[in-house]
Amino acid sequence: MPFIAVYDADVLYPNTLRDLLIRIAQLPHLVQAKWTEKILDEVTDNLRKNMPDITVEKTDRLRQLMNTAVRDCLVSGYEPLIAALDLPDPTTVMSWPPRSRRRPRSSSPRICGTFRRSDWLLGISRRSPRTASSATR
Repeated sequence: MPFIAVYDADVLYPNTLRDLLIRIAQLPHLVQAKWTEKILDEVTDNLRKNMPDITVEKTDRLRQLMNTAVRDCLVSGYEPLIAALDLPDPTTVMSWPPRSRRRPRSSSPRICGTFRRSDWLLGISRRSPRTASSATR
């Protein structure tokens, strides 16, 4: 059974990283990539904002290619779940779990749902919270 990973706008914005992660998602039984229309909106809005030569037609084409490249990638109907979450900062939905739990002390990898360059490499944490207490001994 493949891992399910939500690709946030931070990893879908850079062209090379987006290409790599989509190719990984196309491999059978490895990762089942997911994203939302809201995530794609953030990607395309930022592409047009930061690169004025990119037209709406090009970003619409990118969106279409991404959605057809990865089977069953779009997530919908999640909005009511966000309201039920007790987040430390409601404006940053994808930064859950809290920072104190983001850097556990073990060597086993764990998939995370966001990408913060200061904390993560390709959205994969080097540590797992399950063995954090045993690693501190």
